[in-house]
Amino acid sequence: MLILPYFQKWLVQRSQIETARSQVAQAQKDVASLEAQRRRWQDDDYVKAQARLRLHYVLPGETAYVVQDRAADEKASDPKSQAADVPQARSPWYANVWTSAQVAGGTPGG
Repeated sequence: MLILPYFQKWLVQRSQIETARSQVAQAQKDVASLEAQRRRWQDDDYVKAQARLRLHYVLPGETAYVVQDRAADEKASDPKSQAADVPQARSPWYANVWTSAQVAGGTPGG
């Protein structure tokens, strides 16, 4: 009977130690990943590649091409398709606000 409280505390402490160890291991993995990323960014070739990829930079003498989807361009320039994408309200905006306030307040009907 006297051992039970001490044994419970020991189990709780063991659990806390294992949790702390797993957190330390995850933090060490995160640090290693961030250090590898920092080393990559110190490489000039990596920085140039990222600038080309993310910012679409080109070197002097190169020609940049941007490929666009023709179907998407035609849909964007067609006013009928743009109007079809806009939802049409069944009631005026103030009726929607009033209904929303009633629902939020828990008042049924009016």
